Amino acid sequence: MDCPDIFGLTLNEKSIKAINHIRNMREMGSHLPLFLAGGTFVNIFAGNGALQSSYNIVSTDWNYLA
Repeated sequence: MDCPDIFGLTLNEKSIKAINHIRNMREMGSHLPLFLAGGTFVNIFAGNGALQSSYNIVSTDWNYLA
């Protein structure tokens, strides 16, 4: 989202830190789908035998993941 420029606006140190915090949170949020999908596949397959992996596949909420 682009915001219009506000000419003459001066931010103090606390405001600049808050803006940087918001930017960091937005950047981390953009990585969330990757972490969610990766975590799901690790949970299904990592260290599990065929029977446990099959159960995990069936019990996974694929609609939520999509």
